[in-house]
Amino acid sequence: MPFVCRHRESGVIVAAWQRNVYDLPYYGVLWWETGEDAERESETRLSECGYDDISSWETVEVTESRVKLMNVKLNNNDARTVVLERDGSIQVSFERP
Repeated sequence: MPFVCRHRESGVIVAAWQRNVYDLPYYGVLWWETGEDAERESETRLSECGYDDISSWETVEVTESRVKLMNVKLNNNDARTVVLERDGSIQVSFERP
């Protein structure tokens, strides 16, 4: 199952501009296939995305369908952020932590 970075207090999931398999740009959730990959690469990716306080983030495991749903909610719009609430619900916000 995929792993994503979640802000401990706000629940925001890290998203960034990326390229899909067809080399087309899209704005979507950053995810890793294993927890080890996420732990190893998340600090660098968080810094690249402009987040300073790396210790405020945690790696969480989600299903692939949840990652797809988060990307749908982002709607390829970098003004949006996805929030994964403690109860598992997914919300859209326009604020960054």
